[in-house]
Amino acid sequence: MGHPYGVHEVSANQGLVCIGDCFDTSRFAVEVIGDWWFFEGLKRYGNAHR
Repeated sequence: MGHPYGVHEVSANQGLVCIGDCFDTSRFAVEVIGDWWFFEGLKRYGNAHR
């Protein structure tokens, strides 16, 4: 069974949802946020320091 986790960027009205089978919810959440940063965040916030 897959478990969804998503990131919603309010200012751009866009989001990313990943489906995974990881039992460790916190690790899965961190991985999804990292994926969002790699695929979307760098494009919009490449100059961000934190």
